[in-house]
Amino acid sequence: MILVLEDNQDDFFFLERALGRAGVDRRVLRLQNGGEAVTYLKGEGSYEDRNAFPVPLVIIADLKMPGEGGLDFIRWLRRESDYKSLPVIVVSSSAISSDVASAYALGANWFIEKPISPVGYDAIAQSLRQWLRIIKLPARS
Repeated sequence: MILVLEDNQDDFFFLERALGRAGVDRRVLRLQNGGEAVTYLKGEGSYEDRNAFPVPLVIIADLKMPGEGGLDFIRWLRRESDYKSLPVIVVSSSAISSDVASAYALGANWFIEKPISPVGYDAIAQSLRQWLRIIKLPARS
């Protein structure tokens, strides 16, 4: 399962569609900010059923979202022993060098500038498909 933290419905739509076209055969779940993602990963509230809401293989996170943003979420995630090794890909319209540096310093695995057109999501999806094919992830209990 791929967890996407994205407050913009259009950006999520283009990403999800591109993942499907690229043949990424994973369920994609969207949450709108880092606070929702913390609740999800803790298995609290409506997310307590791990069969319905499993720990994701990878998290794709925007940086700028209402409430808890991407940097705050990555900071929380890397402090949590159960989730500190979860891969995080930042896809953000902010390519400010301080945002890029902060994301990597906090533990992001990739930083990708958000495409300016829907077609740009295809390259992200193809890269992610290839990455998921070749990487080895830690076992989850």
